Amino acid sequence: MSSDILLCQTAKHAVLHSFLKFFYIGPQTNICKALEQADGILEKSNREQENWGRVHDPLNSKASDIVWDYMDRNLFSLGVDAWWLDSTEPSFQIDSSLALLDCSDCYLGKNSRYLNHYAMATSRNIYKHQRSETDEKRVYILTRSGYAGQQAYGASTWIGDIRASWEVFRRQISSLLSFSLSGIPYSTTDIGAFFVSNPSFMEQAYEGGNENEAYRELYTRWFWFGAFSPLFRSHGTDTPREMWFFGEPGSEYYESQLAVSRLRYALMPYIYASAFDVYKNDSTLMRPLVMEFGADERAKIFRIRICSAAVFWSTL
Repeated sequence: MSSDILLCQTAKHAVLHSFLKFFYIGPQTNICKALEQADGILEKSNREQENWGRVHDPLNSKASDIVWDYMDRNLFSLGVDAWWLDSTEPSFQIDSSLALLDCSDCYLGKNSRYLNHYAMATSRNIYKHQRSETDEKRVYILTRSGYAGQQAYGASTWIGDIRASWEVFRRQISSLLSFSLSGIPYSTTDIGAFFVSNPSFMEQAYEGGNENEAYRELYTRWFWFGAFSPLFRSHGTDTPREMWFFGEPGSEYYESQLAVSRLRYALMPYIYASAFDVYKNDSTLMRPLVMEFGADERAKIFRIRICSAAVFWSTL
């Protein structure tokens, strides 16, 4: 089977096994009314956008049961088997300091004490509910925020809605390594960043997006880094990300992205074996130098140097 056919089949698989981008709950919906009756809403979570949505309380077991009931009936029972949980900080759509001070308490007590637990609690609830339905499908969750221990619940984290720049790209390397040091093996980044050309979110926007030569180089180099990250994904707004938007076949950026895509998929058996090592031996897919050479002071200096002795480069 050619690598191009494999890429096409993989793309079809990704479409068929679609993600749920986690919803905010509209105030007029049945699920919102059920959650309100169960005291399962963080009541002041959207005081400035009353008609936009509500944030449920994942620390309330009745609320988590209600949320899963709707997810099961409308999604899981129909074949959706992976969950994209966005805004699991949670995002209140108001000033974050006001959110913490003015939002009602969660089920366990003060939000100032428990709110950081929100992401893991949400992942844990979905994991346990899906497992109670069947043990024949692995649970897969992609969440925008993380917390210590979430790896036990099939959860991986992406860094969030970052902005395109070389400095932000550099930070992604240390961020993913920090996840590994925290015991969380699966993390990822938006290849090329989420925001690219919107001046409202950026000091220096890449006008024209994928037609901008400077952005094409940044994106392509980021694409190569993504291929050697635990999860290989391109995502964002402002500009299309498919490789054919970066040039015609035969052009530098197109061929570079195509080559690394083929390399990633050629490595799938090895990546799968490495993932088993994570499961069986509590390993991790990305390793900073200090994890391998803890006694070497120089290893502590290179904060963004990756050591993949147990994963990619040592055996290539």
